Amino acid sequence: MNMLRVLKIIVPVITVLFLFCSGNNVAGTAGSETVNTFALVVLDENNNPVSGASVRIVAGETWLSKVADNTAPLLLSGTSGSNGVTELPLDSINETDINICANSGTNAVFLPSYSLQTLTDSIPDTIVVRPSTVLSGVITAEAALPQRIVLQGTDYSADVDQVTGSYSLAGVPSGEYNVIAITNDAQKVSGVGTVAVNGEAAISTTFKADFTGILVDDFETGSNLMTYFGSGDWYIAKDGDVSVSFPAERDPSDTTHIPYESARVTDGAFEGTSLRINYQVQNDSYFYLIVGAKVSSYAVGFTNIDTITFQAKGSGRLAIRLHGEENSDKPQVYAYVNLDTVWTKYTITSDMYEISDPSNASATWNDVEGRMQWLSFLPGADGNDFRLDDVRLEGVTLPDLIVP
Repeated sequence: MNMLRVLKIIVPVITVLFLFCSGNNVAGTAGSETVNTFALVVLDENNNPVSGASVRIVAGETWLSKVADNTAPLLLSGTSGSNGVTELPLDSINETDINICANSGTNAVFLPSYSLQTLTDSIPDTIVVRPSTVLSGVITAEAALPQRIVLQGTDYSADVDQVTGSYSLAGVPSGEYNVIAITNDAQKVSGVGTVAVNGEAAISTTFKADFTGILVDDFETGSNLMTYFGSGDWYIAKDGDVSVSFPAERDPSDTTHIPYESARVTDGAFEGTSLRINYQVQNDSYFYLIVGAKVSSYAVGFTNIDTITFQAKGSGRLAIRLHGEENSDKPQVYAYVNLDTVWTKYTITSDMYEISDPSNASATWNDVEGRMQWLSFLPGADGNDFRLDDVRLEGVTLPDLIVP
């Protein structure tokens, strides 16, 4: 099974039992040798030891890179004994950020982002498994169906029937999960939505996958590409020469950024909710209002991302800017479109870019594409209103995205 990491989740009460020897090491006994171990006691809701429970430690900080490499994110696994104790070799864990899963038949529990720490005193804690849920339903798609779905942050995955689009996933612990559709080669991925699990016996859901382009954001919920793959959230900023009407809920000390949520509107939206920014020019500033986010990997940048599409409307000229994070001599590229007063789909391809590289005046797209990680939209000074929706990257594979 493959695993993707949960960023927001409702988790039952979970604690962990450590066994110690002298010094600051967690330790146990294997045969006649003393070895570092990670020991968990699994109990049911009546505090009785649970025998035969499956206990897994899955990668936290490297989960995406493992999925992108199509390798298993499972770091350790074991089974609880008659006393509920499972001992796992701590020395084999090379990550400080891990996730823990445990299942015992129809009961389960999940602990995300558990940080292993060096402790000096034993702390008797336990894992309590609670009723789990069978998650099933149907996935539809614009073109080819995904081969499987995964729950972000877990080692839970389910095959998708290639005829009906149906799937079924048993033993899901309570929590709120991002659901991701993926191909077997891990090259195409689509965030399809979220689901809240609260211990019900069964939940049926319907999702829609779209592999025609990786959806950066449609501004419908808080879930977007950055949520799924660990890049930065959207920011909305101005420069010092521009007057922008800030909403009342912003931090009064922040004179640069507009709160993201205040820019999400339903009035006049493309579909459901869109991003809208009203602005006013002062001192003839040209590029002054920026809506942007980090969307690609440091390893490959925009090397394989050949097209950007988005829906927009407004007035004036809009610049689409890509840039990296070098401290000096930072290359950046620009493409330009004239906004229309009705919603219009715009397509940006690499042959439209104007290249700016202080270290190479004759640089081409091939010279800078691997150094681009950020995507931003900059309305020009000749407009006063800008709306954005359905931002997508095309020609992109999973390894092109943010890898922690």
